[in-house]
Amino acid sequence: MKTGALFAAAFGLLATSATAQAILTAETGPPGTVPFTAMTALAEIASAEGIANFQVADSQTLTNSVQNVAEGTTDVSGAPLILTFLMQRGAGPYAKLGPEKGAELVGNLRALHTYNYGGFGMYAYDSSGISGWDGLKGKTILNGPPRGAALTNDRQILQLVSGIVDGEDYKGIQVNWGQMPKSISDGSADAMMLPVTFPDARITRSLAAGDMTLWSIPKDVWDGEAMQKYRNSQAPCPIGLRGFVPSEPCDDLRW
Repeated sequence: MKTGALFAAAFGLLATSATAQAILTAETGPPGTVPFTAMTALAEIASAEGIANFQVADSQTLTNSVQNVAEGTTDVSGAPLILTFLMQRGAGPYAKLGPEKGAELVGNLRALHTYNYGGFGMYAYDSSGISGWDGLKGKTILNGPPRGAALTNDRQILQLVSGIVDGEDYKGIQVNWGQMPKSISDGSADAMMLPVTFPDARITRSLAAGDMTLWSIPKDVWDGEAMQKYRNSQAPCPIGLRGFVPSEPCDDLRW
């Protein structure tokens, strides 16, 4: 109820700017994930309040979705926080934009609300022979979609915890979100390093192929200086609705 109230309050501030039952386009992640649930809940509330009807495209790569919002071809998108940082600097998946164009596009983005996606976890079938973070060198690891913030975070966490680098110490493979349950259960990878929720639809669907173990980050690594710097690098600004400013603009993009 709290979340719903926040959504409704945010959209109440948009009422003077948005025509009743306006059509808004939205992009989000695959069904069963937190981004999908957050977006569809927002769409239902906006429709019930007579504000707008959302046309929601699911199973999207949010790296592309954020750029679509910034360029004005999509109205609303979910986004990992790291994407505003990368776009502003024309880095990572936005390298082709360059810092000047990236900074210009970030100026078109405004935060609407935040939500908790979950965490990142490393897990493997018990039959894989992997016994933890120290057994990943030389293995094949499913570490995300072909591009985007999830892949970046998965690689960074693996390096912070295990000291291994994709392409050097292990073979990272990437597939689209919708293909992941099949890739997990068919043995394409020895282990998975992916975003996780509780419960996690990808894990529960894959348990039919055997028992799994999910390993938490060791406490000494979690409390260590490198991980603290990584955790503190998360910017305070999510992405929301293009062109509307229901709260103070997110000008502080320091990481």
